[in-house]
Amino acid sequence: MKNRMLMAGVVLSVVLASCAPAVMGSQGAPVVAESSTTPARGVAGTTVYVSYTYNRGALTLPDRYFDDLQVNFDARDVAGGVMSPETPAPWLRMNARDLPADWQLTLVAAIVRKNVVKTSALQNGLNIQYTEQLRVIYKLTLPVGAAGQHRATLSFTDGDTGAQYGTIPLQVSAGLHL
Repeated sequence: MKNRMLMAGVVLSVVLASCAPAVMGSQGAPVVAESSTTPARGVAGTTVYVSYTYNRGALTLPDRYFDDLQVNFDARDVAGGVMSPETPAPWLRMNARDLPADWQLTLVAAIVRKNVVKTSALQNGLNIQYTEQLRVIYKLTLPVGAAGQHRATLSFTDGDTGAQYGTIPLQVSAGLHL
């Protein structure tokens, strides 16, 4: 009987723990920022992943990264639009400055893409309009007791060549909830 009660207690603990609330962006898909100027928000004592999209003009990335992206005119979405080509950018590095020493902001992934915004059928072909973009995912880890807002300076470089691509400011805030 004692073993059954112990086993029931363990099972109940596991079930209840699986129902505990999780911070958005801490599991699975990252939180998608509303714009490139939206602050990265985290909760003290947790880690959150945040996705940002920057238009090409935000950094001075070389033409070759966008020129290499080929539009596949045969790949269409359900509305008949041409799909946006993209490719990972494992060569991109980011260094965050001006944050408290125990606040950690790191680059997890980067993708260069041609974001197709409009596809029009013409008599003799297709007309597509696109925006060249860089999409990134940051990992933000805040210590217990973190509070307030800080402006980070993010410096981007090419990890292979050392080329400097510029800086982007990012507000980072810690609070009790997202």
